[in-house]
Amino acid sequence: MQIARVQFVVEAVPTWRNWFVQVLGCQVVGDRHTDDTEIAIVVSGRAEFWLTAPRSDRSPAAAYLGTHPPGVADVTFAVEDVAATLDRALHCGAKLLQPPNAAGTEARLLSPAGLQHTLPRRRYLAAPLS
Repeated sequence: MQIARVQFVVEAVPTWRNWFVQVLGCQVVGDRHTDDTEIAIVVSGRAEFWLTAPRSDRSPAAAYLGTHPPGVADVTFAVEDVAATLDRALHCGAKLLQPPNAAGTEARLLSPAGLQHTLPRRRYLAAPLS
């Protein structure tokens, strides 16, 4: 298992992108935009961070900010066996948010501490909250 990425939900992507680049020395490697959501992807070494902000009230990021302060929304762990990892997590009190997809390459859960985790099989990485 390895951390594949950390997703932050923020109110304004440019502010946080500048912080990660100018202060922390990260590099911008991509952007993803929809009508509802803005995402900047920055890296530091092998660490990948997704900075996500709502562009409309329909964005899942807007829903997240409606119930949480800005911050870490998802820690994605790339795993060898999605089903086995999910079974262990559920046994330890996690709640299922998204069952494994038909191919068994991804699932999402909510940890007992309230943090979302995406569990892609190591070579299949899921899209962030968008």
